[in-house]
Amino acid sequence: MSTTRPSIPPFLLAASFLLPLALAAVAPARAAQDHQAFRDQFQKAMAINSTAEMERLVKSMNREAVEWIMVTAEAISDRTSDELETRMGALRKAWKGAMETNFCDEMYEYFALLDPRLKTERTALRKRYEKERSKYIANLEKKDGPAFALAGGEFRGLGETFEQVGDKYYASECFVFVGSCYDETNRGKDADLYAAAAGYKRVVELREKIGLKDRTWTECSTRYSHLKALGYDREKPSDEELEAERMPKGTEPAVEAVLAFELVAELDAVARPCYYADELYPMWTSLPLRTKGSSVKLNTLGDLSPTVLRVASNDVEIDSDGDGAGDVKIPLTGNLMPIRFELGQGDERRPWGMLAIVGVQQDFYQGIQINLAPDDNQMTIYLAPAASMRGEIGGVPIQVFDDNMDGIYGSDPLSWQHIGLSQGLSQPELDCIVIDGAKRARPWSEYQQIGQKWYRLEIVKGGKEIQGEVVAVETGTLELEFKGGKPSWLIVQGTDVLDHCYFDLSGGDAQVPAGRYSLFYGELRKGKKRQEVKTLILPGEATPSWEVGQGMTTTIELGAPFGFDFKFEEDDETIRVDGESVVVVGSAGERYERPWGCVARPEVAYRSIGSRRASKPEKMKAVLDQDQVFEIGWRSAWSPLDLVLTKKGGAERSEVQLSDKKHKLFGKVSSDWKQ
Repeated sequence: MSTTRPSIPPFLLAASFLLPLALAAVAPARAAQDHQAFRDQFQKAMAINSTAEMERLVKSMNREAVEWIMVTAEAISDRTSDELETRMGALRKAWKGAMETNFCDEMYEYFALLDPRLKTERTALRKRYEKERSKYIANLEKKDGPAFALAGGEFRGLGETFEQVGDKYYASECFVFVGSCYDETNRGKDADLYAAAAGYKRVVELREKIGLKDRTWTECSTRYSHLKALGYDREKPSDEELEAERMPKGTEPAVEAVLAFELVAELDAVARPCYYADELYPMWTSLPLRTKGSSVKLNTLGDLSPTVLRVASNDVEIDSDGDGAGDVKIPLTGNLMPIRFELGQGDERRPWGMLAIVGVQQDFYQGIQINLAPDDNQMTIYLAPAASMRGEIGGVPIQVFDDNMDGIYGSDPLSWQHIGLSQGLSQPELDCIVIDGAKRARPWSEYQQIGQKWYRLEIVKGGKEIQGEVVAVETGTLELEFKGGKPSWLIVQGTDVLDHCYFDLSGGDAQVPAGRYSLFYGELRKGKKRQEVKTLILPGEATPSWEVGQGMTTTIELGAPFGFDFKFEEDDETIRVDGESVVVVGSAGERYERPWGCVARPEVAYRSIGSRRASKPEKMKAVLDQDQVFEIGWRSAWSPLDLVLTKKGGAERSEVQLSDKKHKLFGKVSSDWKQ
């Protein structure tokens, strides 16, 4: 066992704070170095025709890959050459293999076929864009509100014009600036959150159209979801319209609940549909700090986050009032400690809390002994949700948990592209509610049955208050039939008018409003405390939806028989099975992602297409110690390692099968033969 001190896991750095939107160019020297490093490494991989290395670079240096794709595509539109076409061909192949979208193809085709008249217009637009971008950056220190408002309008016009000439990439870049120009980060109390939400929404839509779900897409999507939860995803209403919206509706007089804060000091106080409500803290949301004097913010809180300061080697404090000095200490005892502080401004200022713990020297990460203890150069603080609000609706006690840790009690779910997930998938995290002192929480939902009545609930002031109205709901029953275990929770989401409704079927069945439902997410686990193994349940492309009629019962069948989804590459001599692509799937196409403590190590066999005689199976290997983790990356601990098989019998095409006779969570798992 090596005693080398580990660096902070890269995914913890990426997942623990958000870079300010649209500010990637503020440090041009560092950006230029990163871009050049990507280009140099990619060209070396091209020279030896290493597809795997090119894909790795695209995946790990995504922002730099996008920049070089755009530079290359634009150069081709000016005057193509064999060198440019070869480079673009390599980028297209690497992007497709690594990211599984058509972004690079879209950019190549757009610029290659760009009409000369549109090209002239677009060139002028690019010059205007760079000019406005420079003015925006210059205003970041001044924080001149009217200048930001003016810039927001300019970027909106530029974005719309870029879209008219077919350049969806730069249109989306403009709308990133639109959101930032109107958002609280730059405008404070003068922010126009309706305009900011509209800007971020356009970023998400435009980038999805060209297959670009990069870090900017994630940041804008997260911020838009946050603003949407607060009701800003629409045209800004007049004062009269806002007043009208506050008028009570429904079959009975509206009810209002003023809630009181309660810090939840025990993770298992009630059973909650939360992937982090256990003792497996090395995978929790975290705060990565460097040396004394470093600071960080909590990404899930967005603009609500206070600054966390490392005042001394063993002294970490929260600056909750924004004066630059810490006023709430985070105890670094090695035990799970509850922390309380305030969020928000003015009438929406409210108490909030979390549980915090630091790692130890001989800790475990995916069964591998790892040194996670803090030292003078770095410290990682792991966080779990602990904030809740208590009150009553219709005389029935309720308790609302902010389990997605966005600072809003009762908000829509947030989704994050955590380590351990397949490319393009996100992990939902949602708030929950306990009704009438139940031992099990329900997911927060717009429609809730409280007592004998159904209510439509709406949060006010970030969840300090709840407004509700009694509604007449036609209901049916959803019944879960799960083979191969019992999910800790399994949540479905409604569609259309029920798209803000979420119900848990882990109890076997649930009464729900009549309508159509799809699998949202769930969890399957086994064991106790730090010895638990678990996995996230997410819908796959083939997972169906289910219709629930009034008074009818609809059964959802999930679970066994379990199989494997995977990818492999083949040439005349070898077959390479991509370890990161190996995922357990269920009978309805559902996917079992982020396996903790139960990473699959299937046996792999191959045979010529049409033959019944298979090769002797070879077992895929897994990372076994921290030296390997540090060498090939933390992500490697979440999946089996790539397996290369040497083919016997020449260049015939093959089909491959993965199998595991006794997986510790699923039991028998076997894939079909895959070509």
